[in-house]
Amino acid sequence: MTVINSDGTTTTYTASGKLLDGEQQRPSEATKAVTDSDRVTAKGSLNVRSKKTERMKRKLEKKKAKSAGHQPTHLLDLPNEILFNIFIQMRPSEVLGTLHICRAFHDLVQHNEALLSRHIVSARYPVLAKCFRLPVSLDDIDPKLHVVLQYETRIQMLGIHRRYQHIPQPDPFAACTCLTCVLRWQALFTIIDFNYWQENLASGKPIPVIPRDQIPEWNKTLKERTARIVLRALKSPLIHARILEMHLVNTCAAIKRQTENRGNRRRHFTMTQADEDSGTDSFLEQEGPSTADMPFQRDGYDLLEVYLPTRTWLKNETRWAYMPADIHDRDLAWAATRWNPVFAAEPIPKDSDV
Repeated sequence: MTVINSDGTTTTYTASGKLLDGEQQRPSEATKAVTDSDRVTAKGSLNVRSKKTERMKRKLEKKKAKSAGHQPTHLLDLPNEILFNIFIQMRPSEVLGTLHICRAFHDLVQHNEALLSRHIVSARYPVLAKCFRLPVSLDDIDPKLHVVLQYETRIQMLGIHRRYQHIPQPDPFAACTCLTCVLRWQALFTIIDFNYWQENLASGKPIPVIPRDQIPEWNKTLKERTARIVLRALKSPLIHARILEMHLVNTCAAIKRQTENRGNRRRHFTMTQADEDSGTDSFLEQEGPSTADMPFQRDGYDLLEVYLPTRTWLKNETRWAYMPADIHDRDLAWAATRWNPVFAAEPIPKDSDV
């Protein structure tokens, strides 16, 4: 009996199944036993095995491997340390803009807001941060002193509390009303109001003058808007950093505007284009004419160039000296000692117009 093998060769056997003389024994492979697990899938369906399905399977695996290699990487896939280093290179306005991109960015910035703001301010606005400190929130002051800080008699006797047309009164139920904090309030209010009139200053359009003893509705609305911004800065360090960024931009614009004004022959603060493009206030550390006094009216904005209060130039040491931050503690201690609630008038009601 002759048998044709799979490779085309033939093998001859006897009737009893033995090889004829001279035929070589062909090696045979053991057939793998087929178990029930090979026939049935985990879901209970029959497992289809064929050359076609094997080809489709290999093709699908190849496609998946190729797509995985070109899969785009999301920014949030980066480690938090790298994301943090990216954020601290940005301006405050850019960081605030990321809050509206997605919930993940919003939560990341909100969770690290204090640390982010501290790094950004120390890198970009160290000079402005010392000139425009935040008033201390009433929440951070001993509750026993609240009644002292809210006494109407004490507030009215502070000469610095005179009512300006362009500056709203500090809220004694939101922040400290010691002399230092009142000055901080007024400085922040001034640069925010100064920012509002930048378009008029750039175009030469006069700023409206308010007649004496008149309170137009538009000015009242503007003062309320300014107060809301400062109150937000008390609770958000990033808003405070944004205010500093805004004033740096306005200061650079004012220096250029006054330098190009041929009628203004005063000495101007030196600023190069590189200083302006740097986005930092490091050039303000050099000697130059700066204004420490607050403009009492808006018509003083026309000639305002570098408004940086609470600092003075030490000629012998050739450096600027700044008001220390702990002076608030001294003023608060003095107010607590001088204005003992036993001898003061009744505290002002919350709905009172201060």
